[in-house]
Amino acid sequence: MGGKKLNLYSIVIMVNDMNIREQLQENYDQTLLFADEFDDCIIGATDDFGTIRVVYDIPKMILTLMSDDMSYHEAREYLEFNTLNAWVGKETPIYMEPKECFTT
Repeated sequence: MGGKKLNLYSIVIMVNDMNIREQLQENYDQTLLFADEFDDCIIGATDDFGTIRVVYDIPKMILTLMSDDMSYHEAREYLEFNTLNAWVGKETPIYMEPKECFTT
C-alpha cells in the first residue's frame, strides 16, 4: 500500500496497532502535516488539487483542550491563535466545523 494512492473512500485500515498518523501516511506518497496533540480529532484527509491535507474536527479539538482544564473560550482562543490561523504551506491541515455547529 505504501506507494499506492487511494481516495478517502477506499482507505481500509488493515493494521490495528498503527496510530492514525501512520494509517493515513501509509496511504499517500507525499508527507502529510499533522497538528500536534490532536490525533483523536482527525476525521480524514482530502485531496486538494493533488495535495493531500489532513482534516480535523474543531469541536473535538476544543473538547480536547477543555479536558486539560481550559474553558470553552480559552480553548477556542488558543486554537484560533496557535493552530487555526497558522499557515505552514500548501499542506496545512484543514480545520472544519461540522454543519451541526450552525444548526439548532
